[in-house]
Amino acid sequence: MLYGHDAVARLDGQVGLVTGGGRGIGAGVAHELAAAGMRVAVTGRTEAQVRAMASAIGGLGLVGDVSR
Repeated sequence: MLYGHDAVARLDGQVGLVTGGGRGIGAGVAHELAAAGMRVAVTGRTEAQVRAMASAIGGLGLVGDVSR
């Protein structure tokens, strides 16, 4: 959990966008936010990783390079 039960409860119904969410720290953040009740969109450059993470958390996967 992020910061305990009270903070987690406030995330229900919120929407988050995680760049670099297909792997590493971004994937961990996306997973925690989804577990806290947030609807999460995951972006990343590698389609397979983005799709896998989006599927795992029940979120939306967007493939692309946000640095361009």
